[in-house]
Amino acid sequence: MNRVTVFCSSSERVSPLYYSEMEILARGLANLNIEVVYGGARVGLMGHLADRILQYQGRVVGVIPDY
Repeated sequence: MNRVTVFCSSSERVSPLYYSEMEILARGLANLNIEVVYGGARVGLMGHLADRILQYQGRVVGVIPDY
């Protein structure tokens, strides 16, 4: 597997536990060189995930649909 899609909250109003779990996920995916495709938001869990993946030298692709 070389790519995964992650669906998560773009809201800041989630338990801090989710942020610490997202940190673990980001580190693991970056270490395994697995690219992450996500909702493209810069806020909430989505933004946190993207920031951490990049911090660990991983790859992210943000997708924002246009309806």
